[in-house]
Amino acid sequence: MNETLKEYEWFVENGVQLKFLKEPMINTSDEEDDIIKQAIQKVILTVLAAFAEKERLDIKTRQDEGIEEAKAKGRHLGRPKAKVTPEVKQAYDLWINNKITAVEAIDRSKVSKTTFYKLAKELKSREES
Repeated sequence: MNETLKEYEWFVENGVQLKFLKEPMINTSDEEDDIIKQAIQKVILTVLAAFAEKERLDIKTRQDEGIEEAKAKGRHLGRPKAKVTPEVKQAYDLWINNKITAVEAIDRSKVSKTTFYKLAKELKSREES
């Protein structure tokens, strides 16, 4: 919250004009504002910053609760795990037998370079076991 006020004051001190569409009372201007207006601006800004901070904390709390609930139910969080598709397997086989280059194998497999090498490592370990 203090950071918001410091940033606002920095803009004011450096002659930056701020225009708030929903809170015009805290707009900055070229004109010399009276002390009462400056005090009201700081109060409004402090209150708005406090509400914004509280809302951000509430959002974070709800997010953490949702993650914990999902974990408790055994749900997978995050990106889906990459799987070996027929295209990846075919491209890997050609690549491992020196029929095509790695670049061609990656293009044929229709996955990213990192994913291809990760899946190739998985396929290699399957073959070795």
